[in-house]
Amino acid sequence: MEQTVKAADKQPPMYAAVWRWHFYAGIIFAPFLIILALSSASANRKASSAPLGG
Repeated sequence: MEQTVKAADKQPPMYAAVWRWHFYAGIIFAPFLIILALSSASANRKASSAPLGG
């Protein structure tokens, strides 16, 4: 019988830890970045539709 080795088993433990923390950081910061982008787009839209010189 031939044993198969998973690709994750070949990686050093630090590699897995870095990717795990990268994933957690994305989960935590993604909502903040989406809200920031939407509020900025909204502010830009309001500013561009305002009359000039007023």
